[in-house]
Formats: sequence, structure tokens, C-alpha cells
Amino acid sequence: MKRFMILGLSLLMTLFMSCEDKDDADDEGHHESISVTTSDVDEGAFYYNLVSASEDTTTWHVSLQNVDVGGGYFMPSIVLDSTVMIAIDNSESFDELDDIPDNSQWSAEIGILSYGGSNEVLSYDMTTHSISVSDDNYLVYVTTTHQVFKLHFDEYSSGVAQFRFAEMTE
Repeated sequence: MKRFMILGLSLLMTLFMSCEDKDDADDEGHHESISVTTSDVDEGAFYYNLVSASEDTTTWHVSLQNVDVGGGYFMPSIVLDSTVMIAIDNSESFDELDDIPDNSQWSAEIGILSYGGSNEVLSYDMTTHSISVSDDNYLVYVTTTHQVFKLHFDEYSSGVAQFRFAEMTE
């Protein structure tokens, strides 16, 4: 009988120790961020699908392209596909950004991130001949799937950009 009780208690202890104690409040709305390094824009445009988390020239949401700015000059630029809407957030760090904007904050004006746009991601400094990267966070609403992603560009150097993104849920 004593052996049966010890075996029973051992099984119960094993069950208690193997159960994961999850705090739903801590995990709610958080997804692991994915880091992406683009190919060299001077060798061709880079197209990325946020939903499939893969490079995709057919169904893409974010692109790094050289755009013609006139006079035979081309500038690297972040371009968004017409199937997305955008919101800008500069109040929080990327990792702390948890709130999905309400409907009034989304803009269909996707050109604002491109070269010369009001919230361009890559800015060219004529005096130093260097490109700086905006510190803003970009929220991207994919209209075809109704998914929201937070996006942050970390670096641009010699035609290659690095960004990270994560899906957001309510």
C-alpha cells in the first residue's frame, strides 16, 4: 500500500511540474519579431510579404527599391504595396508597442514612407552624402487578410536595409 501511495504521489508531482504556468496577460498580443536583411538594392528591388514572412515578388507588402528622383539620379526608397494601410508611431519603442490604432489613424497614403514623403524611412543628407534611417515605428494593416504588423527599420548601409517586424493581435 505504501508503494502504491508513493507511486501515486510521484505521478501527481510529475503532472504538476510538467504543466506550464502561463500568464495570459503577459503573452496577449505579443508575437516574436522577425529580422530581415534585404538584398542589395543596386542589384534589383527587394520585395517582402509580411504575412508569409518571406521574400515574394508577386504578393508583397514592403519593398526596397531605387526610385528615379529625376536627372538620372536614383535613391533607395521604402515602397508599400497598395494592399496595405499605414500608421506611424514614434511614442514608444518597437518592443513596447502593443496597441493597434483605431480606424481613424490608418492612412491609405502609402507614399509617405517613400523618398520625399512626409514620413520617409530613408533620408538623404545632401551635405554629408549619407542616408539616415527614421526611428519611427510603422504599423501596417494588410487589407486582404486583416492582419496588423508593427515594423521598424534598423539600418541601411551600402544598398542593404535591415528591418524587423511582428504581427500584432488584440
